Amino acid sequence: MLSADQVIEIYRGQTSKMEGCFKFLKDSSFRLNEIHLKKVERIEAMMSVMALTLFINNLGQMLLRDQLQEKEKMIPNQLGKQTQAPTLKWAFQLMERVVKIRIEVGEKVHEQFQGIGLAQRTIINCFGESAQRIYRFP
Repeated sequence: MLSADQVIEIYRGQTSKMEGCFKFLKDSSFRLNEIHLKKVERIEAMMSVMALTLFINNLGQMLLRDQLQEKEKMIPNQLGKQTQAPTLKWAFQLMERVVKIRIEVGEKVHEQFQGIGLAQRTIINCFGESAQRIYRFP
C-alpha cells in the first residue's frame, strides 16, 4: 500500500499528462457545449466515447512521435520550427491541406491527391503501409 506522500509524488508526476488529457477533452472541436444530456445512461455513454477518443488520440500521437524518432524525421510545429513531438491534432491540421481530385472523363476515372508536401509525406509514412496505399505512394 502506498503512503499519502507517495501518492502525491506520483500524482505530481502525472499532472502535466492529466492536464493535457483534460485540455483535449475540453477542446472546442468536440462542440460539447452544444450537447445537453439529462439521462444518466446517455451521459455515461458519452463519457465512454470520450474516454475511447482520448485513448485513440494518445495512441496515435505516441505512434507518430515514436516513428518520427525512429525514422529521424521532423515536421514543422505551429511556429514553423521542426519537431519530433507534435500533437496528433496538429498533424491532422497539416493533413487538412491534402485534397483528393477525382475527374471522370467518359468511362475513365482519374484520381490524384494535391497538397502533399514534405510534412504531409512524413506524417503518412509514419503511419505505415496502409496510409501509404491510401495516398498512393511508397
